[in-house]
Amino acid sequence: MKALEFSTRIADNNIEIPEYIRLQLKNESKQIKVILLIQESEDSEWEKETTQQFLNGYDAADSVYDNY
Repeated sequence: MKALEFSTRIADNNIEIPEYIRLQLKNESKQIKVILLIQESEDSEWEKETTQQFLNGYDAADSVYDNY
């Protein structure tokens, strides 16, 4: 199985496939599997919170490692 990844937007319930991906498909009729990963706004909030919690575990003395 070959995986091709790209980012796009859904417009009028259609997913636009970029030209460089279409060229790889070569107009062949093949069975494909589509998986949609949609970024949700709450994911962003969760990421910010977990990042902050992670950084809270660091002390100013740990900055000596920032230059390595």
